[in-house]
Amino acid sequence: MRATLLQWAAIFAFTQTVEIPLYVVVLRRHLAVKPSLVRAAAIGFGASAITHPVVTFVIPPLVERLFAWMAQRGMGLVWSGAFRWIVLAACCEGFAVGVEAIYLRAFGLRRALLWSLAVNFTSASLGLCCSLIFGWP
Repeated sequence: MRATLLQWAAIFAFTQTVEIPLYVVVLRRHLAVKPSLVRAAAIGFGASAITHPVVTFVIPPLVERLFAWMAQRGMGLVWSGAFRWIVLAACCEGFAVGVEAIYLRAFGLRRALLWSLAVNFTSASLGLCCSLIFGWP
């Protein structure tokens, strides 16, 4: 299932609501030169703004092609919903964590990979919980 622009906007807003405050705290505590609140929020916004459209609109069709390729070769595992969900989540979150870490490191954040992983894990987990409990985002 491909997300519509409206669905993406809601998920993006949810992601930013979770991630910006976390990135603000991390950036203001761990950068050598403490950024202003607005600058830290802008940096945090930028991290997700770079990765989120790719995670939503580019990676899922690529993973679907991978699954189609696997199915053509008789790999029965591809029909497992759990397998499909895990592969898609790993590809999307792996991309987001890696790219956001590189982006944050460019601003001088030490242990950027760790912070990116922590922030993305938090937002993905909260998003999954809200989706399961409330059906949104």
